[in-house]
Amino acid sequence: MSVPPLIRCVGVEKALNGVYEYTGALHGRPCYRQTGLSTGNFVWFCQDAAEGPMWVVTHNTELPGEANENVVARARHGGRWPWEVKLWQVCFLRDDAFMDQPEMEFCLVIPSPELIVQAPAMDGTATTCGFRRSGVVHKRVAFRRIGDSNDPGITSLWIFWMPKQSRWLLANVKPGGTGVQSVVARSLPDDGSTWASLWPWEVEPDGWESPTADTIGLQDADAVWARVSANH
Repeated sequence: MSVPPLIRCVGVEKALNGVYEYTGALHGRPCYRQTGLSTGNFVWFCQDAAEGPMWVVTHNTELPGEANENVVARARHGGRWPWEVKLWQVCFLRDDAFMDQPEMEFCLVIPSPELIVQAPAMDGTATTCGFRRSGVVHKRVAFRRIGDSNDPGITSLWIFWMPKQSRWLLANVKPGGTGVQSVVARSLPDDGSTWASLWPWEVEPDGWESPTADTIGLQDADAVWARVSANH
C-alpha cells in the first residue's frame, strides 16, 4: 500500500494548475511537487504558520518545512490529504493580498483502467468478471462491467463509492444511470483512515458483504448481509 503518486490542481491560474508528484511526508501529511512546469511549486502542510496550521503552496526556491514566506496559496484546513482541502486563497503578486479561489482544488490522478473481480453469487458459486474504468462518481473512480451495453434501456453492473454510507457498492444500476436497482455486494464502512476510502482494490478480501436476497434499490428489504471474501 502506498501514497497516491500523482495529484492534479485545477480551477486556478496556469502557474498553479497541473500535475504534482509525491515527494515525501512532513508533519504526518504528504508533500507533492509540481511537474512539467518551471515553477515546480510544492504543496504541503505547514504546521508552524503564523496564522495556525494550514495547507500551503510554495515556490520551489525553498523545500517544504523551510521558511514559508513564499506562500502563493493557502487553505486553513486540517485535512489529512490535499484533495480533501477546500477554500483555497491565492496571492497572485508578491506581497499582495490573498484572494479566495472557490474553484481551486486538488484531485487524484486515477490509475487502474480495468479491474478483475471474483466474488461468490447468492447460490455460493464463484463468479469472475472484468470492470473497466467509466468516469468518476462522487469524486471517486467508478467502474462498469466490461461488455455491458451502452443501450439506455439495459441495466448494467457498476462499482462506485457511496459517500453517505462510506463504502463501495457493487450494484445493478438502472437503465440510463437513473439509480440503483439492487446491491450485489458492498464493502464494510471506512471512516477515511485507510486507502480503502479511495480505491476499491484496497478493501481487504474479507472486507466485503453480500445480501441473502435481492435488495430494493439501496433498501435492504428481506436481505440480510453476510461477510464474503472477494478478490480484485
